[in-house]
Amino acid sequence: MASDRTTKINIILKETKHTIRFVENGPQELLVGIDGATVPVDLDRMVSSQDIENRFEHDDEFEEEGSESKVISPIPGVVTSIFVKEGDEVQSGQPLCMILAMKMENEITSPRTGAIRQVGIQSGQSVMSGHILFEFV
Repeated sequence: MASDRTTKINIILKETKHTIRFVENGPQELLVGIDGATVPVDLDRMVSSQDIENRFEHDDEFEEEGSESKVISPIPGVVTSIFVKEGDEVQSGQPLCMILAMKMENEITSPRTGAIRQVGIQSGQSVMSGHILFEFV
């Protein structure tokens, strides 16, 4: 994936930070990734915005690793695997669990380095988008 075809946006929704990535994956397909989960989106047409001025302000909050205290499910699905337990020390990007959604397994990774205070899921559990999966100390 070429970096000039990737757009990354950080948003805060209901006091929770989310990272959204848009990747051009062909003339009429876009890959949309939210907090590590990715889905393909078919488009009728794609319009390039390279010449449009970016009117968003940079927020240093998104540059600080370790500001996230919770990991939430970006999608509804069923928890198929949990790789960590309460008290475990994890690294940023480390796999925490797998969620099955639309016949695809989605790896949920740690947004920061730290210790897991609480695991809010069990294997086989159905979760909705926004469900708190893990909390950090």
